[in-house]
Amino acid sequence: MHPSISCRTCDKSLNIELTDKRLYEIKCEDGHWNTIIIQSHLFELFFDLGCFAYFEGYYREAVFNFYSALEHFREFFIKTILNKRNISLKKVNSLWKTLNTSERQLGAYNLLLTLESNSINGSKQQEASKTRNEVIHKGKIPTTDEAFAFGENIFEEIKNTYFLNFQKDPAKNLTNEFETFLEDYRENHNKYLTQTIYTYGFQLARSQKIQIFEEHLSNFKIYLKTENSWYRQRNDKNINYQSL
Repeated sequence: MHPSISCRTCDKSLNIELTDKRLYEIKCEDGHWNTIIIQSHLFELFFDLGCFAYFEGYYREAVFNFYSALEHFREFFIKTILNKRNISLKKVNSLWKTLNTSERQLGAYNLLLTLESNSINGSKQQEASKTRNEVIHKGKIPTTDEAFAFGENIFEEIKNTYFLNFQKDPAKNLTNEFETFLEDYRENHNKYLTQTIYTYGFQLARSQKIQIFEEHLSNFKIYLKTENSWYRQRNDKNINYQSL
């Protein structure tokens, strides 16, 4: 995906190809350096990629991206809970490096989830893991309904877990995580003009108003049809978004 972003100095277009990073330092054609920071969280971005793959009919890719969103959400959840307990960013990042397998991350996630709200849904976790393994490791091609059901389960897991555990001020924790990320950048890399941008689709701070996955998909589909969004700034110009 290639977001449509302009240079802060001369307003010329910047060519950015989104990856799994949230920070980009890029130079425009006139030589002006810019820092672009994606304010959306990685789990939100991966969930958007899952929706996008679903709309295009790539159901294996949709499942993989939805599951990646869940894994990144677990990372976000773990770091947010530790931050709430006044553990420094340096210690949190150091601890995260020891959780270098999916099994360890899931264990840490479930432990903290138990301490916070005792709300683990083990059967859904196993179901999601089983489907993901069948698709990724066994070459299963899911049907439209299977991809939809998988995305729906991930949507509910992320949304319900977050709002159950951060009921008092749900938006604050999302903002705090980003402010911590931004503060760390400014202390170590503040060289160029900085601008922050959101992805449009899955924004957890707004999803409390969206009760079901189908409603989210419907809103995202409308956006793809009517806006010149960065999701349409792609090398493949042959996709007919009006037919989605």
